[in-house]
Amino acid sequence: MTKRFLPLLAFLALAGCSGPNNKAEIKLATPSPQQIDFMNNEIGAFFHFTTNTFTGAEHGDGTATPADFNPTKLDVDQWMEAAKSLGAKYAVLTARHEDGFCLWPTKTTEYCVRNSPWKNGRGDVVKEFVEACRRHGIKPGLYFSPNYNGHEIFQPKDRPVEWGKVWDSITNLRWQDSAFVQKYRQLEVDQITELLTDYGPIYQIWMDHWSEKKNCPAVTAAIRKLQPECILTGPDVRSPGNEKGTVVYPSWNPVYTMDSTNNSRAAERVDEPEGPNEYGLLETYKIVGHPNGQFWRSLEAPTADMFNHGGWFWHGPQLPMPMDDRIENYYRSVGLGANLIINLPPDRQGLIPAETVADAKAWGDTIRKLFYGPFIAETETAQPGSEVELTWEKPCRIDHVMLMENIANGQKVANYTLEAFVDGKWQAVVPANRFKYCPEGYNASPGFETIGHKKIDRIVPVVTDKLRFRCTKAAAEPVEITKFAVWNVGEANPTQTANR
Repeated sequence: MTKRFLPLLAFLALAGCSGPNNKAEIKLATPSPQQIDFMNNEIGAFFHFTTNTFTGAEHGDGTATPADFNPTKLDVDQWMEAAKSLGAKYAVLTARHEDGFCLWPTKTTEYCVRNSPWKNGRGDVVKEFVEACRRHGIKPGLYFSPNYNGHEIFQPKDRPVEWGKVWDSITNLRWQDSAFVQKYRQLEVDQITELLTDYGPIYQIWMDHWSEKKNCPAVTAAIRKLQPECILTGPDVRSPGNEKGTVVYPSWNPVYTMDSTNNSRAAERVDEPEGPNEYGLLETYKIVGHPNGQFWRSLEAPTADMFNHGGWFWHGPQLPMPMDDRIENYYRSVGLGANLIINLPPDRQGLIPAETVADAKAWGDTIRKLFYGPFIAETETAQPGSEVELTWEKPCRIDHVMLMENIANGQKVANYTLEAFVDGKWQAVVPANRFKYCPEGYNASPGFETIGHKKIDRIVPVVTDKLRFRCTKAAAEPVEITKFAVWNVGEANPTQTANR
């Protein structure tokens, strides 16, 4: 196999980009080393576990008692084995979900495992989780929701509290009480301080409902002070606008923000007015990003549905999603340049159900087989260039193409073409990306536009010994392709044809 990188000859005319004449002078937002490392992980595991597991709630309001939390066979090493078989490089535990119940023996509240019957009140799920992650070579992350703490926010007269409008209306009323706000904010800062002081380095804080308002700024500042290299959902990582494991396309990691600082939520345009979703819950707020966005926010696509329908927490045995649909989740996330974090909720015993463990391994084995080589041909080094040719020894069938950019210097490619050398001439390669399940307004048939960390294209099969990538539009020069690979899945494999 050989490769050839062509120089950027007259690329400006080819690209047809607007903006400064010398795109080499454009300064793009670039990721931090921690954000690059985060994106290289590609797959994470999410462990939702709290009193909700035992009460059947999805959004606990603090009504549950510590006595409800009593896993009889909790085994976090078993969790890690499931995560590893999945292919996860990092894992996130709901150290404290919206109900406010703490899975560690915090000094800040009695609403914690210290007052549960589990291990006679001497247990610490966070400690066991973090230590198990490290034993298994998985980076530990913790979920924390500073603006939503049902146990502290709601009074007895409020409960039970319906998630949504009622929850928010009561929360907003409490937020008008300055004495309550001061006490509550200090509690949140004290709790995140415990988590980032007592358990060693934490890879990611998955701060749900992150925003520029309420408790988030104070908690964010505490995280930055205590562990500045910790990846933080919000200013470092953003939601794609849904919880279905898919991202919009085309997709840019750089974003504008509401106040032109990195302390506020992403906006589609630099002049976008403050929207109704001010508290940072981005499930319905699609952000495509922008090539000239001010700040890099790595994309992470969460999904609760692959192995557990009905919510983020275990709610009893569930029929698993078909394998083809699970594979589609990979195409819709990692294949479009984002991380995919997959929910693996423990049951009331404190174990990942056996069928989920088996399904996770089957999925991980399939993903490794389909997407991680061996390839028919691949580049081995990166050089700048608007064209890259990939050649191999003899013509053969190909139906998959992978491209990766050097995102350390920014995300640049806005449009590209692929061409195969057939019968002595170049012919256009046709994309065959088709998604069965896409949220409304999302692109179900991605073409050849953005790349970012990684783009995996299914193509109409072609027999060739040479493939050419050509960037036809870019945010800046030079374009830098670090990976260009081709391979053949074959029509016999159902994952290849299911979504065409």
